[in-house]
Amino acid sequence: MERKTKVKLGIAGMLVVVLGVLVITIAFLAGNSGVASRDDEMNMPKEYDYATAVASNGMELHYLRTRPSNVKLEAVHNNVTAAPFYGINGGFFYQMALLSIAVVNDVPVNDEQEQYGIGMANAKYARGTLVWDGSQDRLSVQVVRQASELVVTDRSRFWAQGGISMSLDRNDLWLN
Repeated sequence: MERKTKVKLGIAGMLVVVLGVLVITIAFLAGNSGVASRDDEMNMPKEYDYATAVASNGMELHYLRTRPSNVKLEAVHNNVTAAPFYGINGGFFYQMALLSIAVVNDVPVNDEQEQYGIGMANAKYARGTLVWDGSQDRLSVQVVRQASELVVTDRSRFWAQGGISMSLDRNDLWLN
């Protein structure tokens, strides 16, 4: 009977060790799931200003201000707050599909998709699209449906982010 007890204790001890290894492995993987570590912080952008402003209705607004040349478009397939980036959610999406233009040098940012939802088109209709022309160092808003319709000086030096549903400087049309 003493031998059976030792065998049971041995098996229980091995299970505790296996369980401990499993818990450590899960903790390690969870710790590396896209959350920025201290080392990642060293590689973050530094050329920006963070500030707040109070709107006329009392709402506090938080913003990052930087040059358009410092902006990088990334497809984040996770909670944006858990991603190792400073920035904002700039487009429309549904599940893994990107429903607004998001291109860098004519390359869609959501390259994990086949065709639909890669970032080469604004879904449904032409929308305002923020465009940085790197050759001119100029920012503009262009109302387009497809990334191929964007007007830039050099198609290898630009980025574009769609999703601006309101037409800037066309206040009479914003409701439509």
